[in-house]
Amino acid sequence: MTRSRSARTLVFLDLGAHYHDNGRNVRYLREGGIRDLPNGGVQLDVIQSRADLITYYVGVSIGAR
Repeated sequence: MTRSRSARTLVFLDLGAHYHDNGRNVRYLREGGIRDLPNGGVQLDVIQSRADLITYYVGVSIGAR
């Protein structure tokens, strides 16, 4: 006597978030933050602030067993 097994589909879900602490004094330039001066020099409008970031992610894996 043989027994048959029904196929099952497995679904795995991965949810999460990462917090990136980039420090208190990050210096960066925004678009338009570099200007050419008439005397041939360059002026940089540097911004200094916090630049922390949260990255969210979702992962799904589907398989049959």
